[in-house]
Amino acid sequence: EGEFAPEIESILFQRMEYLKEEIAKNPLIIRCLEDSNEKNRNISLKEIREKDRQWLSLKEYSQEYNTFVNQRCSNFLKDFQQKNDHDVYVEIFITDLKGLNVAMTNKTTDYYQADEEWWVKVFSGGKGYSYYGDIEIDESALSHSISLYLPIKNTEQDALVGVMKVVLDIVAIKREL
Repeated sequence: EGEFAPEIESILFQRMEYLKEEIAKNPLIIRCLEDSNEKNRNISLKEIREKDRQWLSLKEYSQEYNTFVNQRCSNFLKDFQQKNDHDVYVEIFITDLKGLNVAMTNKTTDYYQADEEWWVKVFSGGKGYSYYGDIEIDESALSHSISLYLPIKNTEQDALVGVMKVVLDIVAIKREL
């Protein structure tokens, strides 16, 4: 978990609250996750590994790629990204309870996220846990960013339905200081 000056922590907290209200509590996002959880309820680790392997060779927005992600929810995330200046939220993606990608703004390296340390921490044994990481340097984009991690819960039952990762460009934070 990242540790920053109080001013920066305040900005990160505000961003996380905003993301919670705008994305994590959105009925469309919750429905997409519940549908994916139902669909993948009995998926085996072998099937997950096969899907993860297939994912690596998929071209973004190809017909086969579109069978892996929920288009309506991905479009919602892309619209959110555009509405908030594309450069602020570099990447947004959500996974179901198995750690499988459900929706995203751009293709992730892996399809399966549950083997990632950050995912396990947010999942938190099914309870859900919010936090943000340290400053990361993206060599290819030549940008500095902080990842924000949030659980997504069904608003009625307060039950965990998914996990969200949002990559926030440091420039957005600098503008608010």
